[in-house]
Amino acid sequence: MRAQLGRTAVEPLLLLLESTDSETRMKALQFLLYYAVDNPQSVDTSRIHSRMREEQISVILSAWISYLESSLLRNWHLLADLLTERQLGSAVAGIPGSLRKLENNPAVIQKLVEVLPNIPDRATRLESVRALSGRHPQASEALSTAMISDEDLSVRLAAVFALSDKATPDFFDLFARGLETDPVAQVRAACATAMVTLDSGKAQRAFQALRAKQDPAIDAAIEGAER
Repeated sequence: MRAQLGRTAVEPLLLLLESTDSETRMKALQFLLYYAVDNPQSVDTSRIHSRMREEQISVILSAWISYLESSLLRNWHLLADLLTERQLGSAVAGIPGSLRKLENNPAVIQKLVEVLPNIPDRATRLESVRALSGRHPQASEALSTAMISDEDLSVRLAAVFALSDKATPDFFDLFARGLETDPVAQVRAACATAMVTLDSGKAQRAFQALRAKQDPAIDAAIEGAER
């Protein structure tokens, strides 16, 4: 009986998601999610998702994200799809942390790697970098790009820490580049510390060469790493 009611009620509820009234949209979504939990096959989640990608009311979007997170194995790709939607802003910043729960699934990590350069929201990029930290060799190139070129210092700093967590000597030259060229003292200092952690002897030699540039910003970062 309930299953039959669900099949007949779903289509009108999907239409109500297009309402200009936010309260109507919220109620329609709540009923749709009730049916989706009870019988996932009864609801076309792709249609709901298409509408939620444009949703401006945070409480409605949050309800949809919560449902996707509760059915993570089945719907992780829909969560990842939201990360690049500019109009959603920081409302999707918690998604990368949820996706990391599936870090043993290479497809999930690869998707995060692919979308990272295209995430418009700073907080969401930051959480994506953190989600890729430490255990995912395929993420190295994306993290390296974020460390060098992201416009936000917190994202660049998180990328330094994420790459440091891998403890891979191959990143030494990348950290040296960050020490020499990043405009922010925090990032330069983190790069210098990472160099020492990777290879203290090589770091000392590199520091000696960099001191010859007589750049106070570089010198300050080196001094902090040597303490």
